[in-house]
Order: sequence, then C-alpha cells, then structure tokens
Amino acid sequence: MNENSHNFILNNRNKASFDGILGVISFDEHSVVLKTALGELTIDGEALNITKLELEEGKLFLEGNVCGMFYSDINAKQAGKRRSLWGS
Repeated sequence: MNENSHNFILNNRNKASFDGILGVISFDEHSVVLKTALGELTIDGEALNITKLELEEGKLFLEGNVCGMFYSDINAKQAGKRRSLWGS
C-alpha cells in the first residue's frame, strides 16, 4: 500500500476496518482519534472498542456504534473546525 494512502470500510455502522493508520492518538468508549496518512480522524460513537491494531501494517479494526467520523488537519484545527465525513 502507498504510504500516503488511507481507506476504511464501515459495515452496518458497528464494525470498521482501516488502513493507512500511523498511530492512535486517544481512545475511549465514546471516541477514537487516529493519525492517518491523510490527516487526523476522529470517530465518535458508543461502546467503541479497538479489536485489533497492527501498526506495522497500518491496520486497525473497530467495533461499536459509530455515530460520526471527522477528518481534521492543521489548518482546520487552527480555525477551530473539523471537516465532517458524516455526523453533526
């Protein structure tokens, strides 16, 4: 996979797989913040659980009720905004 590539698959809003993951910034049952090859990704939800993490391969697997996903970058953070993939 290209080092600047990032993809995810979300199944029924309760299981997700990601690639292009460079690190986990923070996580709890309501929010997971990931560093990806294309910026910071925040996943909001309920009962979120990282089921598998393979940083060497850039892969992460997540379960729980996903309510929203947001990408942000340096410019968006400085402006106090995040770009919505979906959610409020």
